[in-house]
Amino acid sequence: MVLAARLVVVLVAVALLGAACGADTPTAGESKESHEAQLAQLRAQTIARIPGASDLQREILSDLYVSPAEADRAAADVIDCMAQQGYETTAKWDSVDSTMQFTTRNKNGPQQTRVVMDQCWNERFGVVGEMLAAQGALSFEQTQALERRMIACLAESGIEVDQWPTDIAQGDLSVESDCYDRSVSGL
Repeated sequence: MVLAARLVVVLVAVALLGAACGADTPTAGESKESHEAQLAQLRAQTIARIPGASDLQREILSDLYVSPAEADRAAADVIDCMAQQGYETTAKWDSVDSTMQFTTRNKNGPQQTRVVMDQCWNERFGVVGEMLAAQGALSFEQTQALERRMIACLAESGIEVDQWPTDIAQGDLSVESDCYDRSVSGL
């Protein structure tokens, strides 16, 4: 009996990697100086990791800038890594969200796929992804504008919050995701 292939989509939120580190997300009462210091720290941490990165990542980061074509090269390296482990994988750069989306087909289930994807991503794309996050991180003024836009959009959708992202919206997460997509465009 042949098992049906499962489709697992792994979204690597490159620009939001900085948010996970606290660098790209507005925080209530955050000062411009504090925000800029966090961005500088993210960049410094990324630069410090370059010597331990793969050969391709070191080549891409030799000028401390990642172009879209270079991001595609690093993504192709992830695809090769996944293929070597028996996974059919594709990647697509989303310039609006500044994310690299990897789609994988396999028979091993989502948990095992995630383990393999994390390994390949960390070995072949991780430091490039961090630099992309640092490059794409929003300025202090942009984070303030994003918070205002998010609060307004969520309110239009019937979700009241005083601060975003501090007050995590309750209910349908697709509403928050849609508001984010609309709010971040044009910043």
